Amino acid sequence: MPRHYKCISGDSHLDIRPERWTPRVPKRWRDRAPRTSGASNLQTFLRITLRLLAPAFLNGWLWVLVHAAKDFSVALLLASAGSVVVANIIYESFVGGHFTSSAAMLVFLITFNLIFVILGRKWIGRTVGA
Repeated sequence: MPRHYKCISGDSHLDIRPERWTPRVPKRWRDRAPRTSGASNLQTFLRITLRLLAPAFLNGWLWVLVHAAKDFSVALLLASAGSVVVANIIYESFVGGHFTSSAAMLVFLITFNLIFVILGRKWIGRTVGA
């Protein structure tokens, strides 16, 4: 004998095409659920996920840039005869007695890092704050 239940199981659902219910979703909320608007996985990744991850990636690269620039010993140990690394040039200039040129290169390196960090932090603040 069939029974009539007044509740629906949470595991069962209907697969309804988005065209039938998307117009009922307010326009300001449609960008929060891209699949409801018919976006593909690639579009969802590029337009939403990558934009959310970009500040974290940029923070990571800024951290690597700052720590790689301050650590001269690794660059000096890993250098080969054919590689030209800023740390090697500054070290050779310093050991060779050219203190002014090595100091100028260090100031340039610090300024370069500082500009990238300031621009990156401004972009991250603008992106996250928006």
